[in-house]
Amino acid sequence: MDTAADNTPRIDPSTDLEATKPNKRLSKRITKRFSAPVPVSKKEGKRMSITSTFSLPIFPRSSSAPSPSIATSTSTLSTKSSPSTTPTTLITTSTPGPLPPPTAPYKPILNYIPCLYPHCTTHYLPPTLGPTFYAPQAPYNLSRTRGYCPSHASKDLRQANARCKKEWESMRQNAGRKTLGLIDAEFEIWVQRYREERGVEGRANEARMIVRVVGVSGAKGKKGGDATAEKAAGEWDWKYAPRPCTKKNCVRDWYSIFDQRFHLFYITPRKSGLTILQTLCPACARRDIGEAEKRMTEKWREMHPQQWREWMERLKRERATEQAFWEMAQERRVRERAMGVGAKLERGQEKKDTELELEGKGVDALKELCVVM
Repeated sequence: MDTAADNTPRIDPSTDLEATKPNKRLSKRITKRFSAPVPVSKKEGKRMSITSTFSLPIFPRSSSAPSPSIATSTSTLSTKSSPSTTPTTLITTSTPGPLPPPTAPYKPILNYIPCLYPHCTTHYLPPTLGPTFYAPQAPYNLSRTRGYCPSHASKDLRQANARCKKEWESMRQNAGRKTLGLIDAEFEIWVQRYREERGVEGRANEARMIVRVVGVSGAKGKKGGDATAEKAAGEWDWKYAPRPCTKKNCVRDWYSIFDQRFHLFYITPRKSGLTILQTLCPACARRDIGEAEKRMTEKWREMHPQQWREWMERLKRERATEQAFWEMAQERRVRERAMGVGAKLERGQEKKDTELELEGKGVDALKELCVVM
């Protein structure tokens, strides 16, 4: 026991203390770097307290406030203002950004077009589908039917594949003494015939699409014309053609609400509840909706909430009536232009006639309708 205790190595206490003793220079350097707080001036402290307290906009009334979807810009406090200054909130309409460059000539078939699937009201943009969208797909080398929106085209392809699978299972169950190779050959013949039927359907949809969106050049307003041309003229939807702006003194080019540059602007619902007038060109429509939303905000500050809601409903009805009236005037001008009426007129004279025709007695009739409502 004693020899074992004597043989254990002993540690010099002086060396142990030196190893565990902290470095005074390093500790001083660390405390100097992290212990002292960053000095903040009095002006900066006041500014930070003001901005943190008044960072959110304040409505004049707290009950049933209008939707914050209106394009608003909140004024920020200046750094020179004192803490006692009350914050103000300015609600203004956003300035419209620059319009995209025009693409001439306008081709309706390359912009938003309707889906021909039954009971579908979707519009889609063909150039965004990609080069392989209509390519044959496994397992039966069937392709998507043209004329349908992406959702319904994919749904139609799934249904076609399910039909092929069901036909294959039916052939195998009713094969009798036929060999598997003979069944495969018969099924391949059936699938090839089914592909051809779908191809015919796709080409028919393309023809219908062209007639509906573009129209037929031979479908003129001639007496005793071709029956096919007259039928095509009846199926043509004028809304996909360029139309004139109904704003007084507007001399901009004719526009289309299905133009890929403006379509989302026209159909996107506004959080304020108002709809954009499709009878105005993009520039005039932006200015009109901005003024309407600004007037809506001003009325909100002046009226009782119940009166304001009644005023809003009346404003929506007036705008809907206005759009319905001016759409009839636009349709008349678009059809006259498509049928060749006034084709020899100069550009300026045509625009002048359009303005006179659109600014006629219809304005008084529209005002009477709005007063009645």
